[in-house]
Amino acid sequence: MLEVAVLFVDPLMIYAAGMDFVALEPDGGCAFARRDPGQPLSVAVAQYVPECCAGALGARLQVWFSLGAAQLPRNPLADEVIGQLGYQHPAPQWRGPVAISMAAVGSGGDTPPIPDEVMATLVELTRAAAPVVGRV
Repeated sequence: MLEVAVLFVDPLMIYAAGMDFVALEPDGGCAFARRDPGQPLSVAVAQYVPECCAGALGARLQVWFSLGAAQLPRNPLADEVIGQLGYQHPAPQWRGPVAISMAAVGSGGDTPPIPDEVMATLVELTRAAAPVVGRV
């Protein structure tokens, strides 16, 4: 007897595997990005987040935001996704592009790519937030 297994694979998860960070845009878009070999993570993130600086997002994650965020548009996608991760911005809301990466580990400050289980959560939260921010 022939047995057939059907495997459903999320195409976004295939694309997002091994990425270093997720950039959440004020218009509801998001980008999954990988830095070039040897490139510092801050340099790669700065291509999405102008004047970026980083802060802790719990013990494992790091959030990147713009120092000039007060003049940037509100980012409801970041509000929703980061809020669902259990972190609330000290200001009323996130503004401008915001990125999420893993936190640096070890004395060398190496930042690993986002593990599949964390990426799956970020993909799920981003998709769930799409109707909230007006993107599908």
